[in-house]
Amino acid sequence: MSGGVESLKPRVAAAVDRLADELEALSHRIHGHPELAFKEAQAHAWLTEFLAKHGARVERAVGGLSMAFRATIDIAHVVSPSPLTPLGSKGLGESSSMTVPAVIANAVSDALAPLGIRITELPMTPTKLYELIVRSQAAPRAGHPRPEPNTGTPLR
Repeated sequence: MSGGVESLKPRVAAAVDRLADELEALSHRIHGHPELAFKEAQAHAWLTEFLAKHGARVERAVGGLSMAFRATIDIAHVVSPSPLTPLGSKGLGESSSMTVPAVIANAVSDALAPLGIRITELPMTPTKLYELIVRSQAAPRAGHPRPEPNTGTPLR
């Protein structure tokens, strides 16, 4: 299939529009015939018939539950090369391994901001943090008198 994801959007919209009346009628049909206590036999039948009619492979009584079903719809793989890279490659969706340390560093930086401390590099060790805190206490800040240096245990 060529054309990428953008070429599929009109097709998907057309399919939804084509089925809209039937889906709405099915919805009204189910809600007009309430079934209680996990015994929705009629709703189960109407839903599975609808899905099968539109090409889904339907398995009924999934997991030994008479009202459970699984519908499988085949989809086509869409190739949409990136115009931004020489080979058309894109990221694979895996997240960076550095997001958690950056989030923690930002949280610590926010917590230490009242002391005039800004975390700008990793790794962020207890010794580095202690040194930053001691230096910040020794340095005058605008509008604040110079506090006495703290010589206690780092990061208690």
